[in-house]
Amino acid sequence: MMRSIKAQLALLGIRQNAMARDLGIEVTRLNKIINGWVLATSDEKTKITAYVRGGGRPRTSTAPGAMLHE
Repeated sequence: MMRSIKAQLALLGIRQNAMARDLGIEVTRLNKIINGWVLATSDEKTKITAYVRGGGRPRTSTAPGAMLHE
């Protein structure tokens, strides 16, 4: 998974700086992880995997638009 993350980000049209901001990871650290210069911690791997599998959006506990009907 981590090896092909750069290609997945390109296919999804996700910018690394936006992903870093959404995940709360420093941009330089995320760049080093994506390029293979630094190994990600298990927490970072979990966050990155969920983010990419979700299509570039962090997972939330409520559905989009749930607040509109209150």
